[in-house]
Amino acid sequence: MVRLLLPAALCLALAAPVPAPAQGAAGCAMQAGIADSLAAARRAGQSEPAAVRAVAGALPPDAAVLRPAVPLLAQWIFSLTPAQLSEDVGAAYRDACLAQ
Repeated sequence: MVRLLLPAALCLALAAPVPAPAQGAAGCAMQAGIADSLAAARRAGQSEPAAVRAVAGALPPDAAVLRPAVPLLAQWIFSLTPAQLSEDVGAAYRDACLAQ
């Protein structure tokens, strides 16, 4: 089911133009890391707004261009059912990102 939702999340997250450093394999890896961080925050019981603030605030300088995508990725992560919220959310996101 997670794989069915990934294309929609990718469309939302990538709807705005993304600077060159956030594209390609490195960009997909950065976005997957954000998805993993948001999923971990949700599993830890954080609210969506708190997770967005924490993850966006902790982005390293090379991933700062992705800060506007954090709320969109959070919407997707927080819409997943508990069964869909597996440890491999980031890997599934990365695979779908690379397939585009």
